[in-house]
Amino acid sequence: SRSKVKCASFLQIVFEPHNIDNASPATVSRNGMVFMSSSVLGWSPVMRAWLQTLPQQQADPLRLCFTSCYQDLLDFVSTAVSPKMQVLESMYIRQTIDLLQGLLPAVDEKQGCHGDLGRLFVFAVMWSLGAVLELEDRAKMEAFLKHHSSSLDLPLTQDEQTIFEFTVSERGEWEHWSNKVPEYVYPKDHVPDYSSILVPNVDNVRTDFLLQTIVKQRKAVLLIGEQGTAKTVMIKGYTSKLDPEQHLSKTLNFSSATLPAMFQRTIESYIDKRMGAIYGPLGGRRMTVSIDDINMPVINEWGDQVGSWLSFISLLSFLVNLTV
Repeated sequence: SRSKVKCASFLQIVFEPHNIDNASPATVSRNGMVFMSSSVLGWSPVMRAWLQTLPQQQADPLRLCFTSCYQDLLDFVSTAVSPKMQVLESMYIRQTIDLLQGLLPAVDEKQGCHGDLGRLFVFAVMWSLGAVLELEDRAKMEAFLKHHSSSLDLPLTQDEQTIFEFTVSERGEWEHWSNKVPEYVYPKDHVPDYSSILVPNVDNVRTDFLLQTIVKQRKAVLLIGEQGTAKTVMIKGYTSKLDPEQHLSKTLNFSSATLPAMFQRTIESYIDKRMGAIYGPLGGRRMTVSIDDINMPVINEWGDQVGSWLSFISLLSFLVNLTV
């Protein structure tokens, strides 16, 4: 914006940009640059730190699963297929761990033998490394898994079935998602809004399960997809199951006219001051906020969101990091 900010001589500022593609030579020459490569922190340290929190009967089999094939799968996804969005290596392993954390049975439960954990590992890999792949690329990933030397315990598919159509049952066995699809019952006491009708099928039942697996850990979820793929309807279906006496749900819609300040004021209107610098939802309840069209406002050719004094991504990251 060409505006100048006067700073004291003893003040030092640290910037954390995504890139410096549009930085001028003068900007680069007047700042010390430190480049942090995503390869510095690989997936292995993150995995080892997480396994230390698990009981030995779960950690040892999972360690074998990770060391046998995870690096090969990462290399395959990075070179042989085209993910729909850029994902760092640390994000892939974090998503795999989050899924496993939500799927692992309790220590005192009988379930949890090596075979069960191996199937849970495959399921977590499918919906972390394969989550942002198109159908054709998922088929390539499935073929890679089937021919890998690690001999993973994959579901047995028939005809045109894929491994992505299977889940791990409560008994620790592979089960087709169609067995978990409930029958749709049209309400008799009222006429539902057409836009709110969601007839259960394999896709939305599976997405709802993945949502619950992550959200129950109080972690954020990002749904991506083309327009008209029922992302909003599935989120509304999930939030409609929440108990309003204990858990609030709010929905925000971004547009090309949305500004960060507007988003901040909206969030602040949903919360009140509890004590000191602690704020929370009204009535001491929890709250889930779903944001539609998070890609808006449109980013221009310079990588900026015009009119925004604060990046939406920075504000959203701040909000997610404060989630407890």
